[in-house]
Amino acid sequence: MARLPIELDIADAASWPELMTPPETAAATRQSLRKLASDRALGRGIPFLKLGGAVRYRKTAVLAYFEEAAA
Repeated sequence: MARLPIELDIADAASWPELMTPPETAAATRQSLRKLASDRALGRGIPFLKLGGAVRYRKTAVLAYFEEAAA
């Protein structure tokens, strides 16, 4: 069964989860999952956490990404 695409809008950032999955982060930043994974491997991009084997991005880090991109 195909998954529906995740859509997150910066205007709704207050409703985003505090810890975002890579698909949620990709949807919010309009980046591909591959780009996020590449940035993690190269030690650049949005800071992330590893919880067990799971990758998560703090909502505050994703919002900081937008602020930095706008500057």
